[in-house]
Amino acid sequence: MRIKKVCKLCIDIGMLVIMLMLMASERTGIGLHMFLGAALFVLVVAH
Repeated sequence: MRIKKVCKLCIDIGMLVIMLMLMASERTGIGLHMFLGAALFVLVVAH
């Protein structure tokens, strides 16, 4: 049960970090922006 909570917390933190990086698209560039968008989609589905 504890491992499941840790996994959920890691997914939540990952989603937060990716969302913040997506909002700074002018600094990260369009290529990274597109990759992060796909990664966020995967994390949302896993969530």
